[in-house]
Amino acid sequence: LEEAACTCTCADGYEGETCETATCTKVCANGGVLNDADCTCTCADGYEGETCDIVTCTKVCANMGVRVLEGTECNCICAEGFEGDTCETATCSKVCSNGG
Repeated sequence: LEEAACTCTCADGYEGETCETATCTKVCANGGVLNDADCTCTCADGYEGETCDIVTCTKVCANMGVRVLEGTECNCICAEGFEGDTCETATCSKVCSNGG
């Protein structure tokens, strides 16, 4: 509060007679956090975009599995002979010798 003029000098991101109104009306989705000062969203892991509305897929698939985004789920499509959440498990435990 400035005594002489008795007015408020608002911080970035706020306006109004007493700085009571945020100038940013953006809504961050999926657990994103709004930074009022510059009206940007800091997105939670697994999301990106201006308002954190884009799902990212960062799962690492093993044994030549292919990472895919299915709706909001990040999954692995396993190569033949492997299974599990990240294709980490061989479906056959037999070990062949001599190139067999």
